Amino acid sequence: MPYVHRGARLCFLAHPRTASQSVADALEEQAGFVSEGTHHAPRSHVEVRWPEAKEWTFFCVVRNPYDALVSWWAKGGRPGPRLGKPSPDWIALLDTGESLYHKPGSLWWLHGEDADVVTKYERLEVGVNEVLEAAGLSPIRLPWMHRSARVGSYRDYYDDVTREFVAERYAAELRKWGYTF
Repeated sequence: MPYVHRGARLCFLAHPRTASQSVADALEEQAGFVSEGTHHAPRSHVEVRWPEAKEWTFFCVVRNPYDALVSWWAKGGRPGPRLGKPSPDWIALLDTGESLYHKPGSLWWLHGEDADVVTKYERLEVGVNEVLEAAGLSPIRLPWMHRSARVGSYRDYYDDVTREFVAERYAAELRKWGYTF
């Protein structure tokens, strides 16, 4: 859902595989945000509901596509057991557009372009707190929730074929957000 704080004129746009549920829960419990709509609704839904939201600050979290895909895979975002490594066949399934987490060639289609402030997953709590403090709100502590079953670095899950596939398929996001393998 978009998570809004009308008094602070802030809206958090939740995106899959970026600790969005942890952020949302902390914003609601510790900072007075309320959830409105569906969990991954876009900015346009908020602006329709509250026309004054056009003047608000919208923020979201992005994550390295290599890391996000392994997280999704390890979390069960594909058929079969959660052991081993993603195969080129599984990663190629992303081209079908059947996923809830992306459109072909874009993991961040939901909010990366909609947000005024984008913070990276790798500095999650710091980035979210910078947004809150800039709006005059107190910082929050983020809980760990919904951990995936993966072990080790996302880099351990790739071979040359899958690494190159992601590099080509998600080149725009890798470049825009400054991510590398």
